[in-house]
Parts: sequence; C-alpha cells; structure tokens
Amino acid sequence: MDDPVDYAAVLTDLKARRDALDKVISHLEAFVGLGVVTNFNVFPGQKSAEIHGDTFVGLNIPEAAAAYLQMVGRPARTTNEITEALNKGGLQCSTGSVATVLGREFGRQTGEVVRASKGLWGLGSWYPSRPKNAKRREESEDTSDARS
Repeated sequence: MDDPVDYAAVLTDLKARRDALDKVISHLEAFVGLGVVTNFNVFPGQKSAEIHGDTFVGLNIPEAAAAYLQMVGRPARTTNEITEALNKGGLQCSTGSVATVLGREFGRQTGEVVRASKGLWGLGSWYPSRPKNAKRREESEDTSDARS
C-alpha cells in the first residue's frame, strides 16, 4: 500500500525553496544593476552580512573583527574590508590601526583572527590544519618562564 502524501509538508518545502529562489533572483538583479543588495543571506543557514550602525559598539578591534568575520564567513577579508565594516558598525578606526592591532594579536597567538596571507584575515577555525608559529610561542614561553 502507498503511504498518503503529506501535502502540508510538500507545500512548506516548496515555499522555502521559493523564498530561497526569490533571494537568489534579487541578488542576481542587483549584480546587473536592477536592484540593491541589502542582505547577503541567500540560503537558510548561510551567514548574514547585514551590519547596523551599532553592530560593533562596545567591542575592541580584535573582538569586532572576529564578529565581522563570523558574520560574513569565508573567504578571508582584506584589512580595508574589515575597517570599512567596523566603521559602518559603529567602531571608528583607521585601516592602519586595524592592521597594527590584528598583526599584534596574531603575533601573540592570542586572538581568534589569523593572517591568511599578507593583508588578508580570517578566523583560526577556518584553518584547522594551519601550523602555529612555534618560534614566537617558544619565545613567549621563555619570557614567561624567566618572569616566574
């Protein structure tokens, strides 16, 4: 015997697919100049890149950069992209200060944000097999041992 069709579930699935397709169409229209992209969340589960004027208020540069990278997901972002996002989100900073602070945090191996390559930043969780900077870690351990 055949199982009865659950039309309510079928309709729910079709509506979800239609919503996702409407978002894709909207984004494609924006790429050809027919619309404006305001939210990059195309499919359910995809990260949202919508930044409000208070998104990063109360955070420091490393915290805000990590939050931004979590919002937008891969690929790695440039220092300029991160700076623009932080400023848009209410954390006033310069490209130079973002580069300096992220570089310092990366050198110390203390933050979530890592240098993917020169001028590009990502989250450490994106690169699980990335080797740690053993030389700097050993130097910091030697320094902390000397202070003990």
